[in-house]
Amino acid sequence: MEKRGQVTIFIIVGILIVVGIILVFIFQNDLGITNKGNTNPNAFIENCVHEVVNPMVGSIISTGGVYYTGTNKDEFLEINGTSFSILCNTNKTKTTCISSHPLVITEVERIMALNLKSKIDSCFNQYKNKFPNLQVTGGVLDFNLKLQKGFISIKIRKPLTILSGEESTYFENFDTTINSNLFDFLSLANIIVNTESSCICQYSLSSGMAEPTNDPFATVIPGIVNCDADLTKLASSYPSYSFYRATLNNSGQKVYTIGVNEAYSSEEFSFAVINCLTDCSNISGSCK
Repeated sequence: MEKRGQVTIFIIVGILIVVGIILVFIFQNDLGITNKGNTNPNAFIENCVHEVVNPMVGSIISTGGVYYTGTNKDEFLEINGTSFSILCNTNKTKTTCISSHPLVITEVERIMALNLKSKIDSCFNQYKNKFPNLQVTGGVLDFNLKLQKGFISIKIRKPLTILSGEESTYFENFDTTINSNLFDFLSLANIIVNTESSCICQYSLSSGMAEPTNDPFATVIPGIVNCDADLTKLASSYPSYSFYRATLNNSGQKVYTIGVNEAYSSEEFSFAVINCLTDCSNISGSCK
């Protein structure tokens, strides 16, 4: 009888322990108990940063390299309601265009960093609000963004101390990367712009003078050096990408499109060039 009584007591104690554990999980928030694995800030901040950065990357790609701010409308060519960044421009007939953004990659990095810093800092406030039972103390944000081939490198340093009960944990580095073709798009656009801006409009070869461009991607036709980029050579040199050009109104307005030759991606990067104008009737603004 004594042994049976002990067994019964052990069973009752076991049941109470199981019930207690279940109640702790159910009411852990009310009791001020948090799950340490879920409160680790690294995954939360990384996910938040991606949600903040990706829309801006998409916006820059969709307009062709220049971030639309609402006050820089003159930097875009609008066609049927769609705006394209003008990366090489001229307002004179039979005149070679000049690159509008010769340091476009650096410009994009600077503009992205300027517009994203406060939003990334707010990710830490969102983390703090999500876990009100934690005492979160943060320092000053140090943020750096770099475009690289195939991805965007984002370096984030912000001292963060998290106090849960009597346990204190310190974090500082929240670096992350985002897969993106933005660097390649801008680099290839630069090649095209350099071709367009390095030739002389309607330059005659019959004079015996040297060709006005050393660009391997320029198209040379008898009697005239064509300022159009040679898309066949580009496609051969960069097989991961496809290249298209649309010439508008025979005026010198062109839209180049760079696509990704991957089944998983339908991403395209389109930008405008205004070069070697022959007709000003369809050109907005001053034209000579």
